[in-house]
Amino acid sequence: MKRSLFWFAVLAVGLLQARDAFVEAKGAFFYPQSSLFRDIYGTGGMVGVETSMQTVGQLYTWASGSFLIKKGESLGFRDSTRIAFWPIGIGVKYLFPVSYTDFYLGAGALGAYMHIHDHSDSIPQKTCRWGGGGIVKAGAIINANSHLFFDIFTDYSFLYVPVSSRRDLITRRADLSGWSIGLGIGYRFGS
Repeated sequence: MKRSLFWFAVLAVGLLQARDAFVEAKGAFFYPQSSLFRDIYGTGGMVGVETSMQTVGQLYTWASGSFLIKKGESLGFRDSTRIAFWPIGIGVKYLFPVSYTDFYLGAGALGAYMHIHDHSDSIPQKTCRWGGGGIVKAGAIINANSHLFFDIFTDYSFLYVPVSSRRDLITRRADLSGWSIGLGIGYRFGS
């Protein structure tokens, strides 16, 4: 807990000292790349927060955290299952200002915690693992005034989590990669 408060304080100080910084809440439609994921859980909504700080010129450093929780049915016996995963990212993006809009392209690294709870006797009831990957993003920040803005965005995440069973020595990976298309609303500090 103390470590989390420390990093929150570091982030807050960074936001206040940055020439331009923004914080936003985001909601997105998530379309998983894996057909197996879609067959079990379908598609769904993902929500999160993101903060960006001006680094040099139009180059910004960003950090984000999101989550998705979906219920589904296993293939075959149609047993109930639930997945939750929390991707946490950090990266850079470049803004292209045009009038009241800032278009951007970005990329970064992702870490993710995945928790699956299955209601089946033939597989482990709970699977909890960390994984990682990367993300690319594009969007348009539409400035409503000097502080309030809307962000129309799309992201593609490459996200894999290793999964293995105690019953066998085969290591598999869960493919949590996919497209996100959504809208954010935020507050801009600075210019």
